[in-house]
Amino acid sequence: MEWLKISEVAKILSISEKSVRRLINTQKLRAKNMSTGQKKPQWRIHVQWLEEFKENIPIQE
Repeated sequence: MEWLKISEVAKILSISEKSVRRLINTQKLRAKNMSTGQKKPQWRIHVQWLEEFKENIPIQE
């Protein structure tokens, strides 16, 4: 399994890290919290989940 950090996903989608977090918080982008007992979540996005998300992005004209 290949996991991506928020910063990597932001680069791929050409959006800010804040926007990626917003997508995760609104459950539009699937992510897994990999933190172990830490207060701040450490989100990771599986490459397949990112591909599924990209396939469902509406085209803006």
